[in-house]
Amino acid sequence: MVRWLVVICALLATACVVKDEATDGTIEMRSAVTQALLTVAPDGSGHLDFTYAYLLGIVDDAGVDVVEWRFALIDAGRTEYAETVQPLREAELERDRILVEGERERTLQCEAGQLEPDRTYVLWISVYYGEETLQETFLAVRPGELYEEAFDVQTLPVLSKL
Repeated sequence: MVRWLVVICALLATACVVKDEATDGTIEMRSAVTQALLTVAPDGSGHLDFTYAYLLGIVDDAGVDVVEWRFALIDAGRTEYAETVQPLREAELERDRILVEGERERTLQCEAGQLEPDRTYVLWISVYYGEETLQETFLAVRPGELYEEAFDVQTLPVLSKL
C-alpha cells in the first residue's frame, strides 16, 4: 500500500500541467466550400448554390461579438455579379469563449444578361470578426459543373483544447 502511495505521489510530482494557450484575442478558423453549383439560364440570369462548412474558435474577454461574412460571385477581373453580407454567427456578449462548428447553405442570384454559359466565375467568401479578416476563400466555378469537397477538419490547434 505504501509502495502505491509513493508511486502515485511521484507521478503527481512529475506530471505536466497543460497550460491554457487560449488568451484574449485568440481566434482560429478552418473552413471549406463543400459543394457549389452555378446554373446559367439562356437569358444570362443564374444562381450559384453553395454550402460553406466551418469550425471557429474565439476568445474575447469583452464578449464574443458578431462574426460576419461576405460572399460574392465575381470574374477574373473582379467584376461583381452578386453579393451578400450577413452575420455568419450572432454575437454572444455574455460568453468570452466559443468553439463552434457550422454549415451554411446559400444562393447568390444574378439578373438576366449578366452571366455567360461558357465562362468561369469565382465564388469569393470573406469572414470578418470586427476589423479583422479571419478567412478568405476563392473557388472557381463553371456553369453546370458540380464542385464537391469533404470537410473533415475536426480540431483547431489551440482552441480545441478548451
